[in-house]
Amino acid sequence: MKNPPSLLRSLTFSNPYVFILFLGFAVGLAWLAPDAAANGGWLYPEVTTKVAIFMIFILQGLSLPVDEIRNGLLQYRTHLLIQAFIFILIPALVWFCMLFAGGLFTFDLRMGFLFLAAVPTTISSSVVFTTQAGGSTTVALFNASASNVLGIFLVPLWVSWQMGQSVALPPVGDMMMKIIWVVLVPLILGQVFRRWIRKWADRNRKGMSNFSMGLILFIVFSTFSNSVKSDSWKNLGMDAISIAFAGVLILLVMVMICGAVCFRIGRFKRQDGIAFFFSATQKALSTGIPMAHALFDVTRLDLALILVPLMFYHPLQLLIGSFIVGKFARAERRFSHERNT
Repeated sequence: MKNPPSLLRSLTFSNPYVFILFLGFAVGLAWLAPDAAANGGWLYPEVTTKVAIFMIFILQGLSLPVDEIRNGLLQYRTHLLIQAFIFILIPALVWFCMLFAGGLFTFDLRMGFLFLAAVPTTISSSVVFTTQAGGSTTVALFNASASNVLGIFLVPLWVSWQMGQSVALPPVGDMMMKIIWVVLVPLILGQVFRRWIRKWADRNRKGMSNFSMGLILFIVFSTFSNSVKSDSWKNLGMDAISIAFAGVLILLVMVMICGAVCFRIGRFKRQDGIAFFFSATQKALSTGIPMAHALFDVTRLDLALILVPLMFYHPLQLLIGSFIVGKFARAERRFSHERNT
């Protein structure tokens, strides 16, 4: 069929509603049929999840246009503010909230909130939202890449500082080396391969993004399958999950309010300010899941519970972000019309 219906064309993982649907399906499938993707299952998750994580960052490396990123190096003030928001302001906000509200959550969920706080920004949706809203794509690309590299070193430090006294974690240096192998090495390999297949990678960026999201769904399926098999959800109850969802929603609203305030008082150019807002307030599921595997695999914590706040935050940021994009885009059209008249 030459012209597929618009509904079918919209069924891609880049559509936030579709991805949320599939994310829920992956979790539900883990509850119904956990044996296949749990450790020892016929899908061999001990190997296949590692391959999936490696492939995700190969694909991210392939899709990053380094030439465009280099063009944004001179905007150092904007970059510093974005990275400070991601790695200082949000962690401080979550830490402060946990002082007062931490007792509402189980220990693993509380650790999940602290882990979420330091996860880098998204490489895909922050750039897409920035572009659709009329912001600086170059600034968004630079900071998405920079935060994911900085996260390799800053996330283990944050996790060790916040959880080291409560959880038996490996030494910080070992955690960093593990994340370097999990995240940085395949990212660099992807960039090396891009030198030879750049045109193909640019032409197939949407397909690579969909494949990457599919790999993430498989990792989520495997992670929750292990959690279901270990019976860690038995005593949790829907009340705890509902409170966690409400906590993530409140946190996201607070983060976006802080982002909007910084947008207003930061004296940005309009395009840079839009890039600041979407780059600073997003959290990457595609980076967070592999990092959580690298950091918590050897601990007594339940990885699925650690990931719950991030898995709530990611689709919520897509849903709310899609509405904010429309608001920015309408304001940009009004601004352009007034300027031309």
